[in-house]
Amino acid sequence: MLPIDAYYSDEQVTIYHADCLEVMRGMEPASIDSIVTDPPYGLGFMGREWDHGVPGEQFWREALRVAKPGAHLVAFGGSRTYHRLAVAIEDAGWEIRDGLGWLYGSGFPKSLDVSKAIDKGEGENHARQLEFTAWMRTTGITAAQINTATDSFMGSHYLTDRKQAAIATAEMFGTFRHMLPEVPERIERLVAERTGIEWTDYVKRVITQEAKREAVTGDVITFDQRSSTERERRDIPATETAAQWDGWGTALKPAFEPIILARKPLGSTVAACVLKHGTGALNIDGCRVDPGVDAPMRWETPRGMGFSGGHDEGVCESTPNLSGRWPANIVLSYPETAYDLREDVTPEEYNEVRGWLDENAE
Repeated sequence: MLPIDAYYSDEQVTIYHADCLEVMRGMEPASIDSIVTDPPYGLGFMGREWDHGVPGEQFWREALRVAKPGAHLVAFGGSRTYHRLAVAIEDAGWEIRDGLGWLYGSGFPKSLDVSKAIDKGEGENHARQLEFTAWMRTTGITAAQINTATDSFMGSHYLTDRKQAAIATAEMFGTFRHMLPEVPERIERLVAERTGIEWTDYVKRVITQEAKREAVTGDVITFDQRSSTERERRDIPATETAAQWDGWGTALKPAFEPIILARKPLGSTVAACVLKHGTGALNIDGCRVDPGVDAPMRWETPRGMGFSGGHDEGVCESTPNLSGRWPANIVLSYPETAYDLREDVTPEEYNEVRGWLDENAE
């Protein structure tokens, strides 16, 4: 019996709203047929504490304990950190069976706009950040206290004297203000200006292509009317130096997500494991993909490069399997599913994510 009350339960599913590791510890050994998980990628996304690192070996060892022999594990990873995910899973005792590639049209590029950074005056910006963090250190507040109050992992950024220094937004500052002494006016100003810095060169470029269009036509373009391309602001460099680096960034747009496919050791043969536990194999026919065509497919190959049996004319032919194509380790999704095109995305949600990516780009 699990020590945690079910969050939701019906005849088909039971959902627990709790720490996953704690829930697994309450499960019987060798009781789970398969595991599908999308764990943290360890990118510190939006400063959230839950994304401070990739789950380590301890997590996957507990998952191994509750899994039946031959049970499969599917774990989604990030393109920059999935190697740590794979190593932790393998070191815990799982067998890596394959790597799946999810190709999709959504995703934000975590890229620094080099031209904008030049106009923004990184030196002055960093000086402001250090002024804020220097005062914060005098208050005696700790990074752990800030993390708890903000439900984030930003405490160290608000206290450091190094490159990753940051000024808290008014909303974030309000969550731990009660733990601080009286706040000087200069610090209040830094917080207030956090999302609207008053630097001349930076302000010059806030007139975007959309604002110009509105000024010329008189039409007001709402957020929902903008395409995903229009939502991605294209500012105009304010200085000659910035113009030289216009269009330069630091990262590609993510369109690929690696997925680890692993299996708990069988302890016997596949046939014996399937008969005893109902695990150890993949339902290939249940995952087949409709080929979309009924007629044989033909293609030309260089002379002498055909399949066995010879193809003197350099023509190959393949008759589609009526049961469908064999499932592959590539998964495709279409741009219509992208976050950018979701109708329920509010300007506040979009700007929050976009702002965080801009500030944390490398």
